[in-house]
Amino acid sequence: MASDFTFTPDRLTAYVTNKGSYSPKVTVTAPDDFKFERAKFDIYFLADNTGSMGPSIDAVNKRANDILSELRNRAKQVNADVHYGVGFYRDFSESVVFKHQQSLVEDSDPAVKALADWSASGGGKIAEAQFFALHQLAEDTDGKGGKIGWRDDAKRIVIWLGDAPANDPIPKEKSGLADDITEQVVTDRLTDRGISVIAISVVGDTNPGLNGDPVKNAEPYAGKGEPGQATRITTATGGTMADNLKASDVVDRIIDLGKEQISKMAGLSLKAEPKLARFNVTATPDSAIPPTGSRQVNFNVNLPFTSENATPAKTREWPYRALTGAVELLIGGKQTKNKKKIVVELRQADLSGTYEIQNASNDHLLDLTVNGLNVTPDQDQDHQRWTLVPIKDGGYLLENNNRSAENRYVARIRRQGIKAAPHGTGDELQWVFVPEGVDSRGYLFSIQPLGVWKTAIGFSGGKLTLGEYVGTNYTGGKFQVDHEHYQLWRLNAL
Repeated sequence: MASDFTFTPDRLTAYVTNKGSYSPKVTVTAPDDFKFERAKFDIYFLADNTGSMGPSIDAVNKRANDILSELRNRAKQVNADVHYGVGFYRDFSESVVFKHQQSLVEDSDPAVKALADWSASGGGKIAEAQFFALHQLAEDTDGKGGKIGWRDDAKRIVIWLGDAPANDPIPKEKSGLADDITEQVVTDRLTDRGISVIAISVVGDTNPGLNGDPVKNAEPYAGKGEPGQATRITTATGGTMADNLKASDVVDRIIDLGKEQISKMAGLSLKAEPKLARFNVTATPDSAIPPTGSRQVNFNVNLPFTSENATPAKTREWPYRALTGAVELLIGGKQTKNKKKIVVELRQADLSGTYEIQNASNDHLLDLTVNGLNVTPDQDQDHQRWTLVPIKDGGYLLENNNRSAENRYVARIRRQGIKAAPHGTGDELQWVFVPEGVDSRGYLFSIQPLGVWKTAIGFSGGKLTLGEYVGTNYTGGKFQVDHEHYQLWRLNAL
C-alpha cells in the first residue's frame, strides 16, 4: 500500500532557449488510504463605492454576469460547492459606511444583481473605511442584527476591490464598537476566522491604491499606519494581491484571481516555488481530483520558452549553472505533510545567434550610433542588430552587425560604464546573459561582465550604465515588467 503521494516522473530538466514551450506530463498518484472530499467555498465581493471608483465600478456593473459565470465554471471543474455574497463600503463622512447587500447563498443570481447595483459616489479624504467593513465581515455581522452567512465547514474568501488605503485606526467613537479597529486587529480577526483575502488594487491620477500611504491620505480621525496594508493582509491570510491596475483591468483580474484561489484551495494542485515562479512555471489544470475509481491525476508542468533538448551553454561561470527549484504538491491549497515536490532543473542553452537587444523598461534597442553606444527606438537597421559570439570561457562577445564600424564590440570600462571597442580577447569584451524572469514575450536577461559578480548593463536617465545589479523586486504571481526594470533585456531573434 502506498503511504504517500508519488510523482512520475519526479524530476524535470529543460533548456532555456527563449523560444517554444516544453510542457511535460507528470502523474500524481495518491496513497490508497487518502480520501478526496468535496470542497466548499464562501466567496464575498467587497468594494470601495466612493466617487473615484467610478470607472472600475462601471466595469464590474457591465460584466457582473461574466464574473459569476467564470467562478461557477471553475467551481464545477473541481467539484466545489460555492456560496456568494456582496457588499460595499465608503467612509464615516458618508451616510453609508458599510452596506451588506447580499448574504452568502448558493444561487449566484442575487450576487450578479448586487454587483450590478454597485454605484460610485461621495468620498472625503482619500483613505476609506475598509477596515470597518472587513472587521464586520470577520465578525459575521451586517451591523443591523443580521449575518453575513459564513458556513462553518466552508473555505472563506473575500475579493476586495479599491483604490485607496484604509483609515487607521478607526476609533471606537466612530464605529460604535468596544475597541478601536487597527490593521493588526483586522488581520487577526480575518486569520482567526479563516478568511483569505484577494486584494484588487486600482491606481489612478489622484488615488494611490490599496497599498498607498494611510498617513498622507487620512481622515482627521485616523492618521497612523504604513503603506502596504493590502499586501500585508493578503499575505497574512493566504490570499493574493494584484496592484497598480487600471479600471479596464479590474474584471479580468477578479476573474483570474478568484479562479486561482478556488483552484488553490480545492483538490490537488501543483505550485512553483518563487525562484521558479518568476519564470512563469505553472501547471495545468490549476486543480483536479482523480476520476471515479482512480487515484491518479495528470498535470502538465508548463516551462515557457524552454526546450526538452538543446545545445548547452558553456558552464564554467556561475551564471550558467543550472537553476534548480521545485514544483510543490498542494492539497486544498496546503502543503502535504512531507512537503512533496517535483524537482525542476532549468539549464542555460547556447544563445549564439543574431538578435535585437531590447531594454525591458522602454522597449528601445541597443544601438551602435555614430556617437557610440546608445538605446534608441527601433529603426530596422543593422546598427541595432547584434551577434552573440560564444567564447571558450562561457560567455559571449557582443558584435554589432554594422561590419563597416571598427569599434563594433561592447566593452566595459572597469565597473563604471560601457563603450564601443575593436575586436579583442580581453575580459572587458566578454559578457554573460543571466535569466532573471519570463513574461508573455519571453525570457528577460541581465547582461553581466564575465567574472564580475552582480554587475549589469542598464539604461537609466537617458544613458547606458554599468552598475550593481538591483534585481527584479519579484514578490510572487506572474512576473510583470515595469519601468523599474531598466537592467533587464530581451533577446529578439532575427
